[in-house]
Amino acid sequence: MRYIGFFAISMCLIACQPSEQPVGLAQNAEELPRQAIQFLGEILTDSSQSGFIQDHYYVLSDDMGFLPPTKMDAQTSEVDKIAEVLHEKDHGFIRSQLNGQRNLSLGKLRDKGFTMVPLRSMENQQITSDSLWTFVNQHYAYGFYSVSMPVFSSNFRKAYIRVGQLCGPSCGGGETRIYEYKHHTWELTRVVEVWVM
Repeated sequence: MRYIGFFAISMCLIACQPSEQPVGLAQNAEELPRQAIQFLGEILTDSSQSGFIQDHYYVLSDDMGFLPPTKMDAQTSEVDKIAEVLHEKDHGFIRSQLNGQRNLSLGKLRDKGFTMVPLRSMENQQITSDSLWTFVNQHYAYGFYSVSMPVFSSNFRKAYIRVGQLCGPSCGGGETRIYEYKHHTWELTRVVEVWVM
């Protein structure tokens, strides 16, 4: 009996140790699309004070590029800026994520209750700014939200993202945010930039 108990305790000491990566975080770069959608679903439906969407109006652009450009000086690239705010030394990891942005589909966020504005297909039809906003005003009276692809640090515990609400060609605002994975959830730790149109 003593040996069985000793064996069980020994196995628990090996198997019950907390893993280095919490469940839900990516283990490697191939899992980043899954983590990106999971991350977006969590932060965009966050109804706490730090949540960006406070009115439960879940209308989201399917085009992650529909945000104003970030403010950068002439010597700083987008990769450098993101690496700096994430305190990330591996610029190649940041660059590879930015290069893979078009491969991420936000369609899976429909499961979280989001209505998707089909801006990608409208762009292919070369819709003008005026006709775009005529369409948006007809179908989505209060405009829509737009997000960038999240960019993660190489340990997968920090994320950089840009979020915005757009309500017209000169109407809207947004933020560049840094999140950290703490206590099994993504917590807003810093707002890097705020913009208003």
